[in-house]
Amino acid sequence: MLLKVVPAFHEIFYAFDVDLPSITQWIFDVSQWFNTWFWLLIPVKLFLLPVCVVAALYYIGVLRWEPWPIRAFTRPFHRATVLLALARTAEAGRPLTKTFQLLAQWYPQPAIRNRLGRVAKQVDQGQSWVRAMRSTRLLSASDAGVLHAAERVGNLPWAMREMAERNHRRLEAAASVLNNVILPLVLLAYALPAAVIVIGLFVPIIHLIQALV
Repeated sequence: MLLKVVPAFHEIFYAFDVDLPSITQWIFDVSQWFNTWFWLLIPVKLFLLPVCVVAALYYIGVLRWEPWPIRAFTRPFHRATVLLALARTAEAGRPLTKTFQLLAQWYPQPAIRNRLGRVAKQVDQGQSWVRAMRSTRLLSASDAGVLHAAERVGNLPWAMREMAERNHRRLEAAASVLNNVILPLVLLAYALPAAVIVIGLFVPIIHLIQALV
């Protein structure tokens, strides 16, 4: 709009010698700046293109790698998945050590897989699995406290499932905030400049039509 549409309107208004409001003149000034320095946007476009490609590949499941912002958002999901696997192991009466080793080998997310590998190593060395998971941030402090207590009283599988459900609720709450607050703000950030341009170009058109009539 700034590179093509606004300059065309500028020529029209200039030809008809229309008095321009301040917002329209400001839009023309911004458009002129963009037409002069548009090459400064080339590095931004070159950066955004691979970002969009990576985001699309991640969305369809081709990529498993998660950058730090995404990793912070999806951590409750991974915690819940690991806890559910451990709950099934505990219900079957099997040792958790083997489950940690299998998860460290086959978990699809590399960052979580590496943490599970450290947990498996610490458990093999005799450390408590709850402490090992807490030290690798696979458990929150509150979840670790609940699981310690559940292990003492003998209802560990139930507590694991409850903690998994709790992490799922955390993820749903974060997704709700993203969907209901952040997404509208992003859409507003895109729509507001376009609305300003449309209003700035529409007002002189009204004056032009009135003058011609």
